[in-house]
Amino acid sequence: MSQSISKYLSKIKWKEVFSFIIIAVILFVILKMLTGGLLGTSLVVIENGPHSSMWPTYDQGDMFLIVKVKPENIHMGDVIVYRSNLNPNIPDSQKLLIIHRVINITKISTDEGVEYYYRVSGDNPDSNNYVDSYNISSTLIPYNAILGKTVFLIPKIGYLRLWLSTYPFVQYLVIGFLIVTLIYLILSPEEDKEKKEKKEEKNEEEITKKEKTNVKDKIVKNLQQLPRKTKDKVVNIFRDKRSRTKIILSVSIIISLIILIPILDAIISNRSIDTGIKDVSLFQIQEYDNGEIYFIAYKIYFLHDGTWNKVLKNFNCTLIQNGKELSYMYWYSFYQKEGELTIGGSFIVPTTDFNVTQPFTISISYSIHLRFGQDTPYSFEKTFNE
Repeated sequence: MSQSISKYLSKIKWKEVFSFIIIAVILFVILKMLTGGLLGTSLVVIENGPHSSMWPTYDQGDMFLIVKVKPENIHMGDVIVYRSNLNPNIPDSQKLLIIHRVINITKISTDEGVEYYYRVSGDNPDSNNYVDSYNISSTLIPYNAILGKTVFLIPKIGYLRLWLSTYPFVQYLVIGFLIVTLIYLILSPEEDKEKKEKKEEKNEEEITKKEKTNVKDKIVKNLQQLPRKTKDKVVNIFRDKRSRTKIILSVSIIISLIILIPILDAIISNRSIDTGIKDVSLFQIQEYDNGEIYFIAYKIYFLHDGTWNKVLKNFNCTLIQNGKELSYMYWYSFYQKEGELTIGGSFIVPTTDFNVTQPFTISISYSIHLRFGQDTPYSFEKTFNE
């Protein structure tokens, strides 16, 4: 019995089996992250669109990597994914997942410690100019309803996930293919005997050669010769005409790229657009949560001329009244947005702190990062009389 088992095991190509198992594990992890999450990490796709609630920052088909973090590690401006509780009678697995930006963080002290709650809203100024309601009575989202915050984005690759969701049988085909291939690798016949014997002879010769070589002496010898070999290589580089030419060409190409990229960037840019914040307009002021807070919605007119050298992927907005900073909002994008865009912004402020009859100012600060050059800080302010 033991001989037959040994004979059977000797036929298995373990290297191929292990390689396939590794590939299968990787595919399983990806599928698990796509469908339900793994170790607090998931892949989430924006499904509605085009012009979804997070447009123009993100849109349908964008795939996010989300990670479950501690409540204190969720910050203003973070894009989070949470389970809506507008329909509390259905299981959690069937509740709607929403991906929106954090616009307010509220800490409530209890006997058990500090509890974190969040308010969120989308970036689309036309279809999402409101605070998300977590349930029918409150806009506060508890920490335990949050699946995680986004830490990475792959644009448009999520269409594959949407396609798999539309045709779920494809997932079963992939799993079936993996199982069949694994069985084939395990039960595949032994290699040709002659080839196997040659392979074994070659392996024995290689082992014999290795045994004859004293590894320790070889390492010591190489270390002793290292300074001399390094010196000789450096000297030969400058003595050899071909090596000198390669160095000169490489340095010249690098310098040329540094000089030419900004020039070419400026040539192909949209000269009618100056990168930065062009304007801000007030949209509405609404009361929420039984008059406890004001939701101040506004539109930010964002411009980017399309040049690669200029980077503007974040800005800070501050609400000021009577010289006092009452609230702020942070916006960022994982990748550079280009052209003329209208982005929805919002403030959450207690009704006791804000007087709707008095003027207030929206101040926006940002920096344009130059890949070849220094960052340039900018600011934009506009005062409104309500």
